[in-house]
Amino acid sequence: MFWLIYENMTQNLNKGITNITYNHLNLPAQVLTNQGTITYIYDATGIKLKKTVVKNTHSINQVTEYCGSFIYSNDVLEYIAQPEGYIEPVFFGS
Repeated sequence: MFWLIYENMTQNLNKGITNITYNHLNLPAQVLTNQGTITYIYDATGIKLKKTVVKNTHSINQVTEYCGSFIYSNDVLEYIAQPEGYIEPVFFGS
């Protein structure tokens, strides 16, 4: 009988990742890099809901929210994912 023990990656210095912490679903919850922090929020089934990127300046630089097929970046619709690809919105105005 063989027992396989898997360990999560906790750092990748080649990419500047100094620490990775995981949540109770074994998904990355926070990634610390040389340039800042990336935080992920998931629902109870493990679907990603939100990604927040904070640079070392301690101000929120980018918030990406995932609402089904709709992807918003800083409260602006970026694209709509679909099986054949994605749809990018075109905004008209001033």
